[in-house]
Amino acid sequence: MQLKICYLSPPAIPDYSNFDVTLLYKLIRNLCPSLEPTQGWGKDPADTDIQIGDDIERLRIFRNNIVRHSSSEISDSDFEICLKELRSVLQRIQNHMTSKGYNVNYEEKMTNIKQLDLGDDTLNKCKIGYIVEHTLDRLKQADDKDVPNAEISTVQQNVGSETMLTPRIVACPSPDGVQWQQSNDGTSFNSIDISQPKYYGSTPNIAISHETCVTNKSITLIGDVFVYENAPVVQNVFWTKNGEKLDIQGSGGRYTEVTVDNPSLTIFKVKEHDAGSYQLTATNDAGSTTSDFLILDVPDVSFARPEKKNNGSFWVPVTVQAIPAPNFVRWSIKENTCDAFVPIDENLEEFKGTSNTLPHPVLKDEGGAKLSRGRAASE
Repeated sequence: MQLKICYLSPPAIPDYSNFDVTLLYKLIRNLCPSLEPTQGWGKDPADTDIQIGDDIERLRIFRNNIVRHSSSEISDSDFEICLKELRSVLQRIQNHMTSKGYNVNYEEKMTNIKQLDLGDDTLNKCKIGYIVEHTLDRLKQADDKDVPNAEISTVQQNVGSETMLTPRIVACPSPDGVQWQQSNDGTSFNSIDISQPKYYGSTPNIAISHETCVTNKSITLIGDVFVYENAPVVQNVFWTKNGEKLDIQGSGGRYTEVTVDNPSLTIFKVKEHDAGSYQLTATNDAGSTTSDFLILDVPDVSFARPEKKNNGSFWVPVTVQAIPAPNFVRWSIKENTCDAFVPIDENLEEFKGTSNTLPHPVLKDEGGAKLSRGRAASE
């Protein structure tokens, strides 16, 4: 059955959205050695293992332990723990996919699933035995909106020392405002007056994006740094590459100056050695905030299944993705008598119709005899 799903007669292309978790995991495990988890395939990742392969293993474990469990019953506390762990996994996978140029929002999809209105018919089918009806009421939603969800993380501190509480707020629609409260018993909460001297404001907030200028081969890492009302002003900003602070002055003019008023960084004449993980850090009196990773890498070239046209020729669509955006693409081929790839002559009859248009160049091969020996290169 799985062979029929994976291998379709041309020009049909498999629909990966129809693949189940087991099949997807098997394909990734056998076809993507670069994604191997820290502890290896099929083994539980440690809490400190946060590579993309580690999170793929966590999804497999979640599916096996929860979705395929013989019992459908799960307590509210266990459900919230699973939901929190799954949210962290999806955040990291979403950041990884975004860094590769894919526009995904797994957090939004997860929120939509959590707020899904199952409807009366579906709920009635789910009732088992003498389960009290009101236990199912919590699954219902009048519409697609929900109250905000707030989580607070902090590092344990000795009594009397300074500590920082970092909230993460998720809501649909966005909340109108936030308020800090404190409780001694976990039941009765009182508002906190953050204007008192012992309370400090928030650390800076950072949003990052990027723009590529193909003409002069430059990329701008856009940094948007801001603070909430009454929070301490931003005092310092800087960019790092692979964890090390960039030497702006020693770049020979390839890096633009980064200031509090203009925290964006432009890299001119981008080369392969500029590949790496970039982050923006901003500091004020309340502390420092570091942005998500923005990964610059060489172009990623993915081939689609060849399409056979009515005249017998084959067309090979390709997708080229990278940060910064590639500015050039060419097709090369390796003949049986040659050990190296050489650029093809697109004026030859067998290759007429070949396109080098980004981000989807197309190779046209008359008869398809050379498809197995061709490749696309970009920079």
